[in-house]
Amino acid sequence: MLQLVRVKGSSYRYHVVRSDGLPDEPLTAFIEEQRHCLAEGSVSLYARELLAFLNWSQSDPIAVRNAWTALGSTAEVRQLVRQYLTVAASCKVAMRPDQLGLKVGYVNETSGTHINTRAFLCALRRFYDFLIERSDYTEANPLAVTGYYTVPAMPRCARSPDATPCRRPVG
Repeated sequence: MLQLVRVKGSSYRYHVVRSDGLPDEPLTAFIEEQRHCLAEGSVSLYARELLAFLNWSQSDPIAVRNAWTALGSTAEVRQLVRQYLTVAASCKVAMRPDQLGLKVGYVNETSGTHINTRAFLCALRRFYDFLIERSDYTEANPLAVTGYYTVPAMPRCARSPDATPCRRPVG
């Protein structure tokens, strides 16, 4: 079980602590980086949604039975996210081709949805980008759209409105 702890007098405002009392360094570093990119309210929202997903993933019977983990293969993580959205968050997820014929997942909130799905998906995508950048996750980002265009890497916190990077086809 992961917990978010606010620590006064530390160089990191928030610490993510595991159930054994030790800090989770990648999550703590991720949340600290977000503090430099996002508004304070967004940081706490992202952290709350991300930790809820990670805690749920360790106890969901189907995820445990299938050995899906948040640091598993891209396909496993996608299954885990789909399971979380449909079971824990009570969303409806539909997989169908988009206008270009690529298979895409559409998430629809229901009256029983109790998470901020946009914040959750944004936080998760940013988290995997962060892990990939640090070489803590060696797979492709499970939430990245593939088959469209790639944009040359830009610093996540320094995107300027006048920057128009060239787009090039994937593959």
